Amino acid sequence: NPILKHVLAVGTPLAVRVTQALDSNTATPGQYVNGILTAPVMLENAQIMPAGAKVLLQVNEVDAAGKLHGTPQINLSVYRLDAAGKTYSIASTHFTAKGSSRTVNAVKKGAIGGGVGCAVGTVIGAFTRHKKVGCGAGAAAGGATGVAVAAHDEIKPAVIGVGTVITFSLTRPLTIG
Repeated sequence: NPILKHVLAVGTPLAVRVTQALDSNTATPGQYVNGILTAPVMLENAQIMPAGAKVLLQVNEVDAAGKLHGTPQINLSVYRLDAAGKTYSIASTHFTAKGSSRTVNAVKKGAIGGGVGCAVGTVIGAFTRHKKVGCGAGAAAGGATGVAVAAHDEIKPAVIGVGTVITFSLTRPLTIG
């Protein structure tokens, strides 16, 4: 009886449910995270790997404070899949979870501060007879204050919660059997 071998093509989807929580404040590159297949892997209407097969994900990159990308991020991919008593090394697409953006937060707060500063500057300028510089001076001061406030705000980390389902795709053919 010859042993049948199946080759899963590049692009074959792997739907994985993450079974451990991750966040960009505590995750480290190279860390492994457990998951399970949520759907069977099929080839020509035949099940090659069952739903529930164990999956090992690997954290590839972490940017906790948003220093590299302006946003806290966790990047991971499928490292290994265990099915039918065998272990398969996997090359897959990457998934990136993102937290709140430091840049967007600073721009929003700066714009709000600038608008408030302009209004306050206009009112003060009207009373002090400096109408032409009131809005501009107030906007500059308000904008700077808004950006300073944003710099002290806590940026929310990137989080991947327990139960999150991520669909990866094979980036290299995989021989099964």
